[in-house]
Amino acid sequence: MLLRAGIPVQDVSRRLGHAKISTTLDIYSHCLPSADIIVADRISDKYVIADQLQTR
Repeated sequence: MLLRAGIPVQDVSRRLGHAKISTTLDIYSHCLPSADIIVADRISDKYVIADQLQTR
C-alpha cells in the first residue's frame, strides 16, 4: 500500500526493517507501477497542457 501511495522505497524499506532496499524491491516490486506506464502518463500530461495553452 505504501509503495502504491508513492512513498519512496527507501522509507518503506526502513519502516519494514529491511537491511537492504533490494529486499523490499524483491518482495514488493509487483506493487510498483510499470515504468512504461509512468512515462506514458507524463508524456500525455505534457501534451494535454501544451494543447490547452495553444487553445487560449
